Amino acid sequence: MQAAWQTRDDVIAKMVKDAEKRGETFGATVKFISAKPVRTDTASGYNAVYAFQDISEVRVNQNPGAKIDGQKVEKSEPPKEEYLL
Repeated sequence: MQAAWQTRDDVIAKMVKDAEKRGETFGATVKFISAKPVRTDTASGYNAVYAFQDISEVRVNQNPGAKIDGQKVEKSEPPKEEYLL
């Protein structure tokens, strides 16, 4: 059975893995470089750095809120995934 709590190092390791996986969604030529934790008075997360040679091959989801679990979105149409090309 896995413990219900996580250490700070566990949380940071998961954030780095998430940042690495997220790089794949930006395009085949985008490479993950690094990630470091960021904390403010009201939130925490990470700052990730990615590299690419051709900006025209980078895809960025312009509707990231559509992927947030547990959040109710009241719209008559499903959200579209839009990418900046």
